[in-house]
Amino acid sequence: MIGPSPNPLILSYLKYAISSQMVSYSSVLTAISKFDDFSRDLCVQALLDIMDMFCDRLSCHGKAEECIGLCRALLSALHWLLRCTAASAERLQEGLEAGTPATGEKQLAMCLQRLEKTLSSTKNRALLHIAKLEEACMCPSSPESHLPLLP
Repeated sequence: MIGPSPNPLILSYLKYAISSQMVSYSSVLTAISKFDDFSRDLCVQALLDIMDMFCDRLSCHGKAEECIGLCRALLSALHWLLRCTAASAERLQEGLEAGTPATGEKQLAMCLQRLEKTLSSTKNRALLHIAKLEEACMCPSSPESHLPLLP
């Protein structure tokens, strides 16, 4: 993700690696959650498209540590989606105030769609619940551990 837009060749290789399961879902989600330059629309849209490829069919058929890693990665990706949504909403508000309402609107809609798609899956909600339980076990004194768990 160097430059204003992602390299299409690298993206196609990454999409192939994901669909052929050469890279784990957790490593992709972790990498996505580390991207924080939400002003680069094309890069964010590419990452949202990548998430869209597999977020409704997450699975882990390995050791328990790998499955817990997937739960943690999904929670990190959800936090990333929320940060992306907030940044897009801020850009939309700034655009409305400046008289250019299209700024941030598409990205905001994409973020909200991914949030809805990710959280509409019962399996994903279960993975997030496990991640929150794991987080509470690892650091019982942190403020996040007192957040309510998903139903």
